[in-house]
Amino acid sequence: MYKNANGISPVLACVLTLIAACLTFWLFSGGHMVWGTIFAIICVDFLADFILSLKKSDSL
Repeated sequence: MYKNANGISPVLACVLTLIAACLTFWLFSGGHMVWGTIFAIICVDFLADFILSLKKSDSL
């Protein structure tokens, strides 16, 4: 299993990104703008981890 510098696999990074994106959409659609913004920032961080993990594993 491939790991990058922070020890997260590409599959786990992808799953975390999708979960954070779903929670972000759910929070914004429910009218929770503050928590939606917080989860949007978390989602962008997970997306960056996903991209970096793909680059470290030579999949991209």
